[in-house]
Amino acid sequence: MNPSEFKRLHVGDEQFFAALIASLQPALRRHVNKYAGADPDFADDLYSEVCERIFERRRDYRGDGPVAAWAFQLCARICIDNLRKAARAKARTRPFDTLLGIATDSRSEEERVRDAERLQSKFETVTDAIVSLPPRMRVIAISHWYFGHPAAYIAREFGLTAPTVWTTLSKVRTLLRRRLEPLGRAPSRTPT
Repeated sequence: MNPSEFKRLHVGDEQFFAALIASLQPALRRHVNKYAGADPDFADDLYSEVCERIFERRRDYRGDGPVAAWAFQLCARICIDNLRKAARAKARTRPFDTLLGIATDSRSEEERVRDAERLQSKFETVTDAIVSLPPRMRVIAISHWYFGHPAAYIAREFGLTAPTVWTTLSKVRTLLRRRLEPLGRAPSRTPT
């Protein structure tokens, strides 16, 4: 990339950026499709987000190498982040899928009520265990596991360091495991 093109990219020249994206589009689409799988809507959304983020982060490109390599690296990071967000969202909605399965199965009313009560009891037990945590541990755990915030974000928000957040999450996991193991409801290890 010559100096004038570099300057046009950094300034945010929309015509230059459109031409750049048009030249990268086939390769970027192939790259996004590797991550999106067979879902064309997800691939289109992901591609749009990649293009927006490339434009937003255009000043991060320092001209050290080809702009295409920088764009593909950024694309990979965005795709991986989106897959992680989707996995966290799916993990959070799994209990609701279970409730829907209980509501639509063909067992007797009594069996469905008993299973629903058992599931409700489990949710209440886990909720009680989380509520009984010390305030700082509770806030960090909910922020990370429920809202999906990364440790760096939590650290910034609460004036901590990322290692402190990870240590706190480890302590919370151990504490919850101890509290819930006697009931046979120990939390599984959550991905970092």
